Amino acid sequence: MSHRLSTAISKAIGSIAVITTLGLAGCGGDSGRPATSSPTPQASAPESAGALTFEGGTGTVTVRALAAPNLDTDTDTAEAVRRADELGLPRNDRLRDRQQVALPITIGGHLSRSRTGRDRNDWYGFEAEGGEAIYLAMSGTGRHPNTGDLDLALFKNTNGRSFTLIDGSFSASAEEQLIIPEAGTYALRVYAFRGTASYSLSIGTLGEGASQFDTSETLSGLLTPCEDNRSGSGETLQSCAQAIPGQWLMTMSDQFMAQASQLQATDLAERQQTMASSMGLSASQGVGTSVLLTTMSSTSAEAFSGLAALNDLERQPWDEEDPVDWDPTDNDGDGISDQEAMYLTRAVAHRSETDDDTLADGLSAVSMNYLNYASVIPNDETALTNEQFASHYGLINLEQAWDSGIDGAQGSEDVVVAVIDTGHASLLGPNPAPDWSDADQDPSDAAGKLRYGFDFVSIESIDGDETPGIDNDPTDVGPASATGFHGTHVAGTVAAPTGNGVGVQGVGRNVAVMPIRVLGNCGCGSSFDIVQGVLYAAGLPNTSGTLPLQRADVINLSLGGGGRSDAIQDIYNQVRAAGVIVIAAAGNSNTFEPSYPAAYDNVISVAAVSHGPEGTAQGVVRASYSNFGATVDVSAPGGQSFADANADGFPDGVLSTVDRGYAQYNGTSMAAPHVAGVAALMRSVYEDLSPEELDQALADRTIVTDVGAAGRDDEFGAGVIDALKAVQIAAELAGGAPAPDPVSPPVAVPAASPSSFDFGDAIPSILFELRNAGDSGSELLIEAINSSSPALTVQVVEVDGSGLGSYNLTLDRNAAPTGTNSAELTVQTSAGTLALPVTFNVPITAEPGNAGLIHVLLLNAENLTQTACARLLPEAGAYDAVFENVPSGDYLVVAGSDVDDNGFICDAFETCGANPSLQNIALVSQGSVSFELRYANATQLPGAVFRTCMN
Repeated sequence: MSHRLSTAISKAIGSIAVITTLGLAGCGGDSGRPATSSPTPQASAPESAGALTFEGGTGTVTVRALAAPNLDTDTDTAEAVRRADELGLPRNDRLRDRQQVALPITIGGHLSRSRTGRDRNDWYGFEAEGGEAIYLAMSGTGRHPNTGDLDLALFKNTNGRSFTLIDGSFSASAEEQLIIPEAGTYALRVYAFRGTASYSLSIGTLGEGASQFDTSETLSGLLTPCEDNRSGSGETLQSCAQAIPGQWLMTMSDQFMAQASQLQATDLAERQQTMASSMGLSASQGVGTSVLLTTMSSTSAEAFSGLAALNDLERQPWDEEDPVDWDPTDNDGDGISDQEAMYLTRAVAHRSETDDDTLADGLSAVSMNYLNYASVIPNDETALTNEQFASHYGLINLEQAWDSGIDGAQGSEDVVVAVIDTGHASLLGPNPAPDWSDADQDPSDAAGKLRYGFDFVSIESIDGDETPGIDNDPTDVGPASATGFHGTHVAGTVAAPTGNGVGVQGVGRNVAVMPIRVLGNCGCGSSFDIVQGVLYAAGLPNTSGTLPLQRADVINLSLGGGGRSDAIQDIYNQVRAAGVIVIAAAGNSNTFEPSYPAAYDNVISVAAVSHGPEGTAQGVVRASYSNFGATVDVSAPGGQSFADANADGFPDGVLSTVDRGYAQYNGTSMAAPHVAGVAALMRSVYEDLSPEELDQALADRTIVTDVGAAGRDDEFGAGVIDALKAVQIAAELAGGAPAPDPVSPPVAVPAASPSSFDFGDAIPSILFELRNAGDSGSELLIEAINSSSPALTVQVVEVDGSGLGSYNLTLDRNAAPTGTNSAELTVQTSAGTLALPVTFNVPITAEPGNAGLIHVLLLNAENLTQTACARLLPEAGAYDAVFENVPSGDYLVVAGSDVDDNGFICDAFETCGANPSLQNIALVSQGSVSFELRYANATQLPGAVFRTCMN
């Protein structure tokens, strides 16, 4: 962009009111081909001839703008609807009127569900081969009622006449994503769930980049059983967000709970039932506590229809007259399609996510009820303990901690760790769990190694024990093929009975364990049951109506899945406020995508490491399955039993207790209890250790071995937990010493999310974030961003003074050769250079696309006022404008669409082009110019500067 233009635009941005007053005066130009316009009366030639010189002082400027290949436009944008009588463009509001497109394609459009909105749906039809990605980016998202939230519904033609709903995407973010499952004829509905938004819709193939798409909040993702993605050890291999249809979690606001303390139990129950009934629901569990499980009076189709009507929701993502059916699958046999029940369940939760005004007074959040799955030197038996220390305990300096001589460093029986999991293996019968049965035979009482155990599995179909519903018996009833006696394995790592001459040892050694059963005989459990176990362990009101005589000091959650919930975040905020340390497994999907509960605020997320060839803590590697990313706080041994990287003769898995003996498991489930055990040792040394103090010690890296990049990083978090350092720091705090300074000055680490980009053959731009993944308190400055390909352009979206924040990477396929391309984006920072790989495909095509209705502007380069303009529709993809009687001078040519009908072109998600290109806008130097129009999520030009033609 020329310096002169940059200055003019900067002036324009700072003087929007002035420009509006000047009117960027419009001019004629009827839609059609060709268009001719004369300059506006107030425009006059400058004193010098300028870059464009005509003999005689005036001349003709001809402009040709071509829509980029594989580009199309919603036929009924806001401007097109307003000018419907003039333009006669077809509507695509119905399935039968769907706009046919050929893949790959990028489409720009606009929708509105506001009171004055006249376009709530856009339908598109296409043929697909299967595996293509659908990517929708939009503007104006947020929780305010006037902002936009668009969603997707995908349908497949099943018999030549009717369609079946295949999938849907309905997050509350600025992006929606789907993957087309198989070859066929499809229809796609883009619809306004709330508010008004412009959008860019891309459909095409990806290379390896499908992994950058988060499909956990899709209809198919919510319906897919998590056990379909599990390994033989019971660990989930992929992020899973399976939810329970017809159930919602509702959390109370802090203000309501403060008032509730003054209410009688019956009055509180009545008020909570009133809250639920205002949304057409009934509180089935949790009345009197801070979280309700709400359900419908029945799960019939009629009940769901009534619920939708009460909450101002569409009963189905198509019109009644459209030939569309739900997938008829009804696995739960309740007489309603599972798909229909899940769609409306998600819609109810979605409404509360996008509009606070829909929540009843006193409610904080409404969320779905997800299913989570299990994510696995004293005088005990020498062979087993040698294996433990060789395989994993040696990596955290556990023996050195025990032998440090620090009071409490071997654990105190007064410290309790709650293991919220599958429960505990049987302590009685012909085959009692070794290690544990001699130490305790009643996990529900206040004595022994196991204390205050409880069973919160409320779903009878997965409970499987002799007492349906919740009870005080936390026994894991198996079967081993489903539960793996996972909770017993985790408890063994936390604090297996030690020094009893039997079996193995636990990190916390002498600390007590509170076994909480929340995962049933499928190895799975609902979000509601899990948070009830968390509340119970923290000594907070819960559905059992009871509290342990002593709350847990530490909670371990070796379970998880996809699907974030505002309601559940509220619970962890309460637990944190109660002073309880919560530790969870980061997930086993080998992805940067967050897994919950580990990714919630106020929960310590633990990634898994395993031996490197050196066999030392400094030489560990991230376990091949372990999640990573911004939410990881710390790492610990998670095992790789299929390897012996340090060649010590022992497999590198985590050895611990199960129902009838011992087993090696692998997973972040196995890593988390290492950290929980160390936290328990710290609490044993320093009984007043707070969650905040533990967080600070991790942030300062005083209780870890720093591995990987110096300082905190996305692979290992703060580093690998170190038991010796941890008890030493705890001893200093217990002695009244202030928290020690960080082990080294804060280290900045540049990171990007995503860390690689795959544009496939259709996506025009990708939003990304640059952030400091290093230590808190470190400073990171973004110095420069460069691309190895001229086809890639970076625009700032929203950044702070250091350059950290949101950017947009835009691809101009016209500037790259056909076929598959590889490039690299390099981010130069004050802490080093970040290299981000980029791949994209340029299809072979010579046909221009369709940019819809556009405005071609001839601008005075000095002040950006319009000298002439034309409003045009394409002819064979070309837009031709002829401007006559133009005085010699300095001019710019800009063209673009106004899909949101706000009176300005080239806003985000609108077509835009300039002479000779958007990347290099220059003065007009001859009477004929041509350039390309294309879409971007955020253009190089500022919004609300270039006014449309005025008539």
